[in-house]
Amino acid sequence: MAHTIETRPGGAFGTAGRASGALAKVRRFFFKTLEMLIIWRERAEQRQALGELNAHMLKDIGISASDAYREARKPFWQP
Repeated sequence: MAHTIETRPGGAFGTAGRASGALAKVRRFFFKTLEMLIIWRERAEQRQALGELNAHMLKDIGISASDAYREARKPFWQP
């Protein structure tokens, strides 16, 4: 019966280690993407709500109508 010794870096588990590292990268990418989508949606909803406030409500929160209009018109992906 012949026995072999693994001489490559990572040993016999080198391939499994690379696979789990790739999976970790995919997970990080997925969760970062999900996080960004959630932020974009919240931002879009907040800007829509801001655009619906009347002059009295804007005065209560200390924002001018022109500032509110400018912020409400921004695309969701811009901070």
